[in-house]
Amino acid sequence: MKRIILLLNIIILTNCTNSESENEPEKFPFLIQFVEIGKGNLTGSGFENILETKTIIKNIEDWNSLVSQMNSIENVSNGFATNEINFDTHYIIATILELKSSGWEVEITEITENSDNLVITTKEIDFSTLNYSQPFHIVLIPKTEKEIIFE
Repeated sequence: MKRIILLLNIIILTNCTNSESENEPEKFPFLIQFVEIGKGNLTGSGFENILETKTIIKNIEDWNSLVSQMNSIENVSNGFATNEINFDTHYIIATILELKSSGWEVEITEITENSDNLVITTKEIDFSTLNYSQPFHIVLIPKTEKEIIFE
């Protein structure tokens, strides 16, 4: 009889969960935390030959290519938080505006995860200067299989 009770207890305990969250679906949307890699302006008056872009970088080759192109006139990557990225666990999100004739800034303000995608929200800020510049903002996010959309 003790064996039967013990066996029943084991079965009951192994089927019980102590976390209610396992049965609850994830609640969307929610904000994704990101790490800023670099933010600033390319000041080569367009000689870096980088067109306006909003891009997802998923491998080291594409990352090295972008950094090399950004550094072609001035070594802007010296100001990056890091150049060592683990692409097994993270992606780079980069937004670069077109060449502007007055001072501009671009900022990735938030990344929202929905059930089937991530939405990248950016903001462009105008302030008056006499310099030609090409604003950029580069951030690091956790790797995802979801579609990434820029707004």
